[in-house]
Amino acid sequence: SGGPAPQVQAPTAVGLDVAAARIQADVEAYHLPFGSLTSTRFAQPYAGTWEDSLQPNGGYAPNTPTSYTKWHDSSIWTGHYLAATAARHAVTQDPDALQDAHAAVDAFDTMLHIRGTPGLLNRAIQPYAQAPVGLNADTFLTRYQGVDYVCYDFVSRDAYMGVLLGVGMAHDLIPDPALRQSAGRVIATALDYMLANDWNAYKRDGSVGVTWSTNPEQQLAWLLAGARVDPARFGPELDRLHNLSQVAWISPWSITLDPARK
Repeated sequence: SGGPAPQVQAPTAVGLDVAAARIQADVEAYHLPFGSLTSTRFAQPYAGTWEDSLQPNGGYAPNTPTSYTKWHDSSIWTGHYLAATAARHAVTQDPDALQDAHAAVDAFDTMLHIRGTPGLLNRAIQPYAQAPVGLNADTFLTRYQGVDYVCYDFVSRDAYMGVLLGVGMAHDLIPDPALRQSAGRVIATALDYMLANDWNAYKRDGSVGVTWSTNPEQQLAWLLAGARVDPARFGPELDRLHNLSQVAWISPWSITLDPARK
């Protein structure tokens, strides 16, 4: 107490473009085993810091993946990845970023069809043969295009918002006609399902798994995105529900009253 503060060595500068390229390469090599993003476990742990991992000679050398985890969050993190990829393309016009964006949009298209009901999102692309898990009432198998995939009966609004974040930014930031068409199709598929089911996502037993009826800010976000990609198809519904904008602020504002709330 009262002594001098410990000296902390200044971090070595790393160009953001170099760091971004390193992270992108690692994501492609180790975290997209089947198309959607996952956490990965390796045969040997890495003991360095995140900063070290960005250095060309920082001792970071991922080894053999042994398993993949966090499947329940795969959709939302795939969306964040796609959003970052879209921003990367907007800044660099890197053709690799365009290719990566196409792959992520295609992954979302698969996730919105894998359960057999277009627009009913599965949380991940998880082939059972390569990534088996215990099966139960909430976790089951569905055969899609000749492959058995793990499906999750419950899906969250957050998982869907991962879709909207990623494909929405890809659509708006990447001026590639084919990509914009694919991104628009993904948004339309999800929104068609929501509208056809009165803003509910249903479980296999017919019960409501999650609803957007109490979240006008998310309804409005989806309708705005839908009207952006297909005005003729979704514009009238946006016009009909435009008054949602009068109450959409309430839920985000209420969260600020409790900073500790998630």
